[in-house]
Amino acid sequence: SPLDFSSGVMALARIRTFIAIDVPAQVRRKAQSTVETLSRTTQSMRWVAPDNVHITLKFLGDVDEKDIYEVCRRTTAAVADFSSVNVGCSGVGAFPSLERPRTVWLGIEDPEAHLEQLHQRVEQGLAPMGFPREQRRFRPHVTLGRLRYGRRDLGDLIPEMERMQVDAGMISVEELVVYANELGAQGPSYMVLGRAPLAAD
Repeated sequence: SPLDFSSGVMALARIRTFIAIDVPAQVRRKAQSTVETLSRTTQSMRWVAPDNVHITLKFLGDVDEKDIYEVCRRTTAAVADFSSVNVGCSGVGAFPSLERPRTVWLGIEDPEAHLEQLHQRVEQGLAPMGFPREQRRFRPHVTLGRLRYGRRDLGDLIPEMERMQVDAGMISVEELVVYANELGAQGPSYMVLGRAPLAAD
């Protein structure tokens, strides 16, 4: 009879992975104060903890542990000659629209589309590893909250967002960070897997 090796095969760990831009302390503080205001309007949103706010450049999903080094290496190579940039962070909005908010965010002011260019660099760098390209247009933002599954009662969320004037200042983008997203009972926690520095000015 054929030999069965299945019982001796170690399952590879898979790591929920994404590539992001960290934001400075003043953006975290503004995100926290914005969330404190908006959270009083509805119980239907799951809000992001201030320490977890960031700009996602690409979500990779579950990645085999053995491939993490190559993800970090390719990300670093993709942006090594891309000069560090500054972008603004202001305004509150929602996807897919303010009238039907499923994701609430702080906006990014990037008139020269530097972050979209970085996104494209990462897409191209990781494509040979089999990561699919994003089909939708990349729209950089800082996520503040997401609609809870099955919830519809938004209370005064929409009028409050329409009233808000938020300016969180500038973000200096000097590196990309490859993160592991560990989902726990208290919500997600992020662990740095690698850093990809941009070129100095």
